[in-house]
Amino acid sequence: VEACVGEMGVSRTLITLTIITSLSGFLNGYDSIMIAACMIFIREELKLTTMWHQVIVGTINMTGVVVVLLTGQVTERVGRWKVIVASSVFFVVASVTLASAGSITQLIVARVFFGVSLGIATMIVPVYISESSPTAVRGRIAIVFNLMYAVGQLIASLVGGAFSTVPHGWRQPSRPHTVHWPILPAGESPLALLSGKGGLFMIFKSVPVRRALLIGTLLHIAQPLTGCFAILNYSATIITMTGVADKNNALWFMAAIISGSAFGFIVNEGLVERLGRRPLVLASLMGIIIAFIIVGITFQMAYLHSPTVQAPSGDPECLANTCGECTSKKECGFCYKGAVGSEHDTSCMAADPHSYFQVSVAGSCSNATLIDAGVETFAYDWCPYRYSWIILIGLSFFFFVYYLGLVTPHTHDEGLVTAFFTWARSTSVSLVVTINWLINFAVITSFLTLTETIFKYGVFYLLMGINFMFLAVFYFLLPETSGISLEDMEKLFNKPIGTVNARSSSRVDPN
Repeated sequence: VEACVGEMGVSRTLITLTIITSLSGFLNGYDSIMIAACMIFIREELKLTTMWHQVIVGTINMTGVVVVLLTGQVTERVGRWKVIVASSVFFVVASVTLASAGSITQLIVARVFFGVSLGIATMIVPVYISESSPTAVRGRIAIVFNLMYAVGQLIASLVGGAFSTVPHGWRQPSRPHTVHWPILPAGESPLALLSGKGGLFMIFKSVPVRRALLIGTLLHIAQPLTGCFAILNYSATIITMTGVADKNNALWFMAAIISGSAFGFIVNEGLVERLGRRPLVLASLMGIIIAFIIVGITFQMAYLHSPTVQAPSGDPECLANTCGECTSKKECGFCYKGAVGSEHDTSCMAADPHSYFQVSVAGSCSNATLIDAGVETFAYDWCPYRYSWIILIGLSFFFFVYYLGLVTPHTHDEGLVTAFFTWARSTSVSLVVTINWLINFAVITSFLTLTETIFKYGVFYLLMGINFMFLAVFYFLLPETSGISLEDMEKLFNKPIGTVNARSSSRVDPN
């Protein structure tokens, strides 16, 4: 342990370890957004249905569930360092497979490999960093992984925009290879060398560990149920739902929106040691509720105040009075001339699936030349609304507040990972991260379907209600873990849950 702690609490070895290991965060953040950018092109090139769109995106989460279940046991046998190296190898294979994919099967195989890599990194890397860090700086060092994750997302969105005008350009951003693992210090973190093994029976038998496990599980349930990962994975698609028809513009808007996550990290870094983890988590949830109110109301206004349909449709399935009614039918789109706010010659027409709904099967909007020239506009899955830009502001604010508090050391360090005592760490982390990935899979593979069944505004109202529920739960149950050593975690969680939710009362007396 002394090798990792220098005179100022951090040695050169620890700094090098943190920087190099956190590159895994960058690569996995890069992939989470790159698939969002690529899918608006892939879905048209391969003529994907909503179901296949969700399956391809969600495959990584289903794979992650299996991987996380196994990683804890494998880590105990072969060590953390070797498992992290394996994560890098799988990332390389996934990148090559995705860049050369030409079918749905190849895309799914690539996503499976990404799921293996991301599942390993998400579970092991933060633990590896935390176990090697002294208490005084553990929070700041552990958050580097999450910061690099946010930077990876931002870079991916910028790269996606840069390649958006290149033919088959979605393949090019899929080629980054990770080369940091050969210089990763070979060896286990100090605490891992002292680690014992604890099964589920021992974990549930121990009162403090059982309580820590409950809090950690709730945090990992809250993360996917905020909708963050689904919104990230479908960010470019959601932007097109606001009326940004040009894919190149959609990707640049996505980059601007996702930049909010990086700002959230910057603010978090300045406040986390001053305010503590608990206030930031509560503030994050409150901000998410506000963001979803903004997005939900704007989507609803776009539906309620959508332009009227002037010309009757020749297709009985596309009979509608307004654009909102028209575009809520997955087979139909809204055809109109003029600018937003002054639409005329409007009609509801059956969309052509062979062009991935970019034109109608009949009428003036069936002419792609007129649409490309801007003479006609065919709105599929969106309606012209002059205030749609408010949705983009709401989403940007959402990413800011989410990364302000819900992705902090509270969820990847003291409050979840290292709160599980040395002997129980691997099994506990494996359990809660598995739950996280399983819920993520459910949310991601149902998100687009929900926008079709309860409308886009209904989805965001639903997410708002879920976040309000978690705000109430964490207000009463979430303890403050800032500044508490691993050794004092047992004393903290020996107290009944709900009695240590104030910052002042959660400073455990080490004696």
